[in-house]
Amino acid sequence: MDVPDAESFGNQLRRLRGNAGLTQAELAERAGISVKAVAALESGRRKRPYPSTLRSLANALGLSDQQYRDLSGIVQKRTPPLSKSSNERAALPLPPTPIIGRDRELSDVGELLRDGSMRLLTLTGPGGVGKSRLALELARRQRDLQASQVALVSLAPVSDPSLVIATIAQTLGVPESPDTPAIALLGEHLRNERWLLVLDNLEHLLAAAADIASLLADCRDLQIVATSRAPLKIRAEHEYPVRTLDLPDLRRVPVLAEVAGTSAVQLFVERAQASNRSFELTQENCAAIATICRRLDGLPLALELVAARVRAMSPTELLARLDRVLPMLSSGSRDLPERQQTMTAAISWSYQLLNAEHQALFRRLSVFHGGWTMDAAEYVAAWHPVSSTNGVSLLADLVEQSLVVAEFSPSRTTRYRMLEPISEFAASQLDEAGETHALLDRHLGWCLALTKRAIPELHGPSQQEWMDRLEAEHDNIRAALTWTHLDGRRKSLELELSAALWFFWETRGHISEGRRWLAAALADSDGAPANLRADALNAAGNLARDQGDYGASTKFHESSLELRRKIGDLDRVAHSLLNLGNVELDQGRYRRAREIYAEALSLFQQTGNDWDTASSLNNIGIVLGYLGDYDRAEMMLEQAIELRQPTGESVYRARSLDALGAVMRQKGDLDRANDLHREALGLRRQLEDTPGTAVTLLNLGLVARYQDELDEATRFIEESLEIRRSLEDQFGIATSTGSLATVARLRGDIEQARSLYIQALKMQSRMKISDGLAETLFGLALIAASTGDPELAARLLGASEGLRDAVGLAIPSVERPDYDRTLELIRSGLPPEVFERSRIGGRTMIVDQAVQLALSLDKAASTKH
Repeated sequence: MDVPDAESFGNQLRRLRGNAGLTQAELAERAGISVKAVAALESGRRKRPYPSTLRSLANALGLSDQQYRDLSGIVQKRTPPLSKSSNERAALPLPPTPIIGRDRELSDVGELLRDGSMRLLTLTGPGGVGKSRLALELARRQRDLQASQVALVSLAPVSDPSLVIATIAQTLGVPESPDTPAIALLGEHLRNERWLLVLDNLEHLLAAAADIASLLADCRDLQIVATSRAPLKIRAEHEYPVRTLDLPDLRRVPVLAEVAGTSAVQLFVERAQASNRSFELTQENCAAIATICRRLDGLPLALELVAARVRAMSPTELLARLDRVLPMLSSGSRDLPERQQTMTAAISWSYQLLNAEHQALFRRLSVFHGGWTMDAAEYVAAWHPVSSTNGVSLLADLVEQSLVVAEFSPSRTTRYRMLEPISEFAASQLDEAGETHALLDRHLGWCLALTKRAIPELHGPSQQEWMDRLEAEHDNIRAALTWTHLDGRRKSLELELSAALWFFWETRGHISEGRRWLAAALADSDGAPANLRADALNAAGNLARDQGDYGASTKFHESSLELRRKIGDLDRVAHSLLNLGNVELDQGRYRRAREIYAEALSLFQQTGNDWDTASSLNNIGIVLGYLGDYDRAEMMLEQAIELRQPTGESVYRARSLDALGAVMRQKGDLDRANDLHREALGLRRQLEDTPGTAVTLLNLGLVARYQDELDEATRFIEESLEIRRSLEDQFGIATSTGSLATVARLRGDIEQARSLYIQALKMQSRMKISDGLAETLFGLALIAASTGDPELAARLLGASEGLRDAVGLAIPSVERPDYDRTLELIRSGLPPEVFERSRIGGRTMIVDQAVQLALSLDKAASTKH
């Protein structure tokens, strides 16, 4: 077949149908698909058919093999490959076990998904029926068909319905924005492609239904498969109850072939063989197995739990034990739904098979969140009747019995976890045993001990290992903080734990969350020990500064300083001073920052604290760089790096390398600056230091800018900006936006540069960032000159110079040529007396006047458009 280069698959299909003399209805009937589907393909509303649909259409049209290949080639040519980043984000976990007995569901639900009118499919049913496994298989098949981009969003750890949209966005890698709701950002991300989202374990978050409905309304090509014990009850929803597995017929003597053909028995046998390789289904044991499957109602989780016991006893012995606890399997609490009675009974049965030691360990392990290590289990759960000497063996037994999952990693300690339904049951048993409060206290004690051990390690050669360890235990730490907050008697422990975690939260980018925990800890904490309150205030001040919230940061640090002066702890007084100096530095008040750093340096030297002496030297070096004293700045920064060298830590080394690189860039030594920043970036990324990575990327972008590598500069700065938005770092957003504006200006994109400069100006004005304002006003002066308003340009240039003079900000050597060219460009466009008058007028403006003057460029552009 001679296939012309048509615009779309739809054009080709319409031509072939016409050649065959068929109407759309006739073609649909022959192909076994709907008329609506044919119409959607021919009109282009549906861009490409599924492989099975394509084959059906080819058969209905009577196409030859070559004609079918040609038509298939058009589809393939017009099927855009998924981007690497999308594939990475849409990655699905490997199925843990083969899916058994779900052919009918996969067929039914697969057809629903292929029908574009189905927007929300909710798989409902009892816990343990296999909703999540079915959803994963559906998503995998859709992905393999290239029908949609797919992503699995696990909602089991989420407790607040308001966080559902944010969790979906985080899973898809959608950055946060302080100015735009998460649902709007997520909608923008999903709107232009076909997506299938699997929202797993939604039953405890049904209040999020309105948000999900809004997302579906906003994204017409979005499909959602949700797993839940109850429907969401929104108009777009199609509920699909997931049935239990097919069961043997016990009304007559079981026949081996008939028993083996039922899905419940197939699952039982598969899991039994995984536990005991020599196990086989035989005529002798098939009756016992059939009865077990019947009495467990074909619930997959219950079947797996029972099948795991084949390692220790025969099916006949299992059935005998099952009979003794049968009432618990068939009748739970009457006030629970029937499906919950059945699931509770299934897990309860497995629990009743345990001896007292196993039962105690099992229920106590429910206190963990996000998993645990062997050491943690021994610390928290090992007291009568469990002992530390047999805890290892008992935990291994629970793993074998499928009550606990072991997750092995070649590079990390083995972690253990419970499946959610099992953990919920274990927690109920903990309550019945009256041990909940005792366990929460032991769990809190373990989290405190872990955090205290981490504090010195986070500043040494094991820094990355301990950052990773705290990350792995973050869910446990969150649970401990929740317990301390709920129990007012533990207020001092809440302060201690949250204050100790600030450096971890800052480095790993949990800044907003850290601020929330600290705010909760500081509320009504006036009666807490002064030293703990001072530490928490200091931590809150640091995280507030990380997000550019300088007013709050200053108040926190000043309150911490006041308490520390009263206590008389000189070392901590110096820390508060150092942090107050950092706030002044960020806002471009260099002289004041230098004075505070000098005071802190003196105190650190008195107390013999080399580590923080290095911090003071580092920060003084940064100030000297801004003031143009590059040689002394270089000396200070190199001294700071040398002092910290023996510690083997990486976070602060990377900060000093970045600071030294910035000084080298200002000085004009771009090659050395590039080397220093790249070394810093390697350290930052290895540590997963998210905020630090954003800083280094911006620095590399600035170096690339001065090397006239504008594409590379744009790439670095945009990546920095994306990270800073996700962290809600207002200072960083303003800084990266201003830098991106300058690159746009150098590219000759004046309109984009103007827009970005105005965005940066508004943020810098709000936060009173003097140096940033000076640089932005300089950029806008060039914009004004290039758009034919030299008098405005001269006034903006003067305003920029006035701000630089006020804070002592030097024009870096590397920027001097650009500054001189700008000066000459603006001067050449005006009579000398007009230029000087305008320039002096700008210099004498107060900051607010200068900002309003600059904003006139935005108003002028709006009027023009």
